Amino acid sequence: MAMIVLTVNAGSSSVRLATFKDDAVPQRHAVAHDGHGTAAARLRAFLRERNIGPVSVVAHRVVHGGNALVAPCVVDARVEAEIEHLAPLAPLHNPVALAWIRAAREALGPGV
Repeated sequence: MAMIVLTVNAGSSSVRLATFKDDAVPQRHAVAHDGHGTAAARLRAFLRERNIGPVSVVAHRVVHGGNALVAPCVVDARVEAEIEHLAPLAPLHNPVALAWIRAAREALGPGV
């Protein structure tokens, strides 16, 4: 089975989603923060419309990790709390990134 990596780059006004599967050409898509549907619903639609699945790994870009989050890591409850705690340092980005982290968990399950 091929490994599919989903990347989520949440900005202040849009989210860029991309999937990478083995040597295939990445599929990319920008999603506006237009208030239509939840992030989880938009993520499910992105994957369904492109017939992508199952996703093996999700990589999120978070703007500010402070002094504690300085390298790639598995996002667990402690990491989520730290991202939320640091929201004042990147108020336009960290809350949106956290929302998409939670949306990916909701849409894909806690094991992804």
